[in-house]
Amino acid sequence: MATVMRADADIAYDRSRLVDVDLFGAVKRSPQEYFARWTTDAPFYVMFGDAPQAVVARHAEVQRCLEDYASFTSEKQNWPGVEKFAYFRGLPVVTDNDPPTHTRLRRLMAPAFSPRRLAAIEAELTDYVAALLDGIDDAGGFDAQADYGRKLSAKVLFGLLLGLPEPDWPIFLRLAHSMSGFNNLAPGAPPPAPFIAAWDEGRAYCEALIADQKRRPTDDVVGAIVAAHFEAGKISTDELFATMFVLYVAGQGGTANTVAWTLWRLCRNRDQLELLQREPDLAASTVDEGIRIDSNAYNVLRFAVNDTELGGVPIPRAMPVILMTGAPNFDAARHADPLRFDITRTARRDTMAFGYGVHHCIGMSLARTASRIAVGGLVRRFPGLHMADPSFHPDIIGGPKERGPASIPMLVR
Repeated sequence: MATVMRADADIAYDRSRLVDVDLFGAVKRSPQEYFARWTTDAPFYVMFGDAPQAVVARHAEVQRCLEDYASFTSEKQNWPGVEKFAYFRGLPVVTDNDPPTHTRLRRLMAPAFSPRRLAAIEAELTDYVAALLDGIDDAGGFDAQADYGRKLSAKVLFGLLLGLPEPDWPIFLRLAHSMSGFNNLAPGAPPPAPFIAAWDEGRAYCEALIADQKRRPTDDVVGAIVAAHFEAGKISTDELFATMFVLYVAGQGGTANTVAWTLWRLCRNRDQLELLQREPDLAASTVDEGIRIDSNAYNVLRFAVNDTELGGVPIPRAMPVILMTGAPNFDAARHADPLRFDITRTARRDTMAFGYGVHHCIGMSLARTASRIAVGGLVRRFPGLHMADPSFHPDIIGGPKERGPASIPMLVR
């Protein structure tokens, strides 16, 4: 056993389980082969900031950590090398809290994602996708990420869900994009300068919006959250800002990345693209397969509440546990021939692509619906859809917890 020195304790770990692998470089660029191997491996450690962090990829242990918040907390702990996950700058965001605080904060966002609200949004989504497709038709070529996925995601989140004026959308688009700078953040380094600038701009916008809501309250989603602070006293000032930042920033990548990745996979697997064109009712299972093989959620972070173990591997108190939530999707015992893209595959309900347990993604149904409409609509409209460069492999963007393609150039004829 080796010992890592910290200011408050000597932390023992099993050095034989230490692995030299670049989770946020080579692995993140093409994780599928790694994931397929790790689904049968016990947890291991990687080194960040001269201290070990645990990595968990097997289904049973990932699910345990997501379910058992009494043993593996979402609340960030003081441990070397966790700076790369600190892009909410200490705000008490819902994703960094456990019940009952998590339950209280999540309840504030729930009305935005009610079945009635999602049904109303779906009708508007269909019209918006048709308008995007009309624009692509005129151009003859497009970028599945920049021209389609991101535009759709911004419309869904800002326009249809939150009612944010369109001229203000770039404020939070810049903030989300700047989080990519955390992937290569050196231990002990401050946040990247572009992120700080974008954060300050977003914070100022939220402060002005809160002041305006106090003068002229509205009955929309954001108005209700602000009212919970000023009128009902249900949330603190920091919780108010945290909830607004989560709504404006955290949901941007999911739909955009799912649409872009799924279209990329379809064009790299012509048999599957042609099958979807023949059987358009497979659009939903196509999106589910895209999510399985290219999950937007690259990892989820937890911390050990007490000294414990996972799969026989010691996990000391407060150690970060990096849950590779996409890895169980490549377990051959659960998904036959897991590296194959197969749109007829029956989706499992216990996939962790959208989290699990109390922390499952509140926008999961909306993201799936928007992606289904976007992918299905594009494939129906353009039977000649293909990659501009058949060998193209995209650069990767997104903060440390997210994996998206920077660009996917496509042609429609």
